[in-house]
Amino acid sequence: MADWQTPQPPPPEPDRRPALWHLWGLANHIHPSFFTPTFDNGKPVPLPVQFGNLALKVTKKTSSSYARPPCITYYIDLSSLTPEVNDVLAYVLYPKEDDIPANREAFKRCLAEMAQDSKTFMAESRA
Repeated sequence: MADWQTPQPPPPEPDRRPALWHLWGLANHIHPSFFTPTFDNGKPVPLPVQFGNLALKVTKKTSSSYARPPCITYYIDLSSLTPEVNDVLAYVLYPKEDDIPANREAFKRCLAEMAQDSKTFMAESRA
């Protein structure tokens, strides 16, 4: 069989793990207000992040105080690294108004879970 007849393997899937670990490392340097619950179901708060030549975006949205369980939802747009979905989601359940480090750590646990399992597009962690 000639080389031109040999089927070529499909191109490798984009690897989102480095971008998620990059966000994980940046989390300690993001302003505390990004991890503060507002419980008013207010406007989304975007956070642009540069990762190499990719422009990523993390958008925070807090559920209303009537939602059960209360949570902060982070919509993570990984650009071309996740062509099959628009955003991966991190849910911080029962966020604490008076313990921002707990909220930040819950967010980081979500990122780590999604970085370790490439088939996961949503993670949740309790603050």
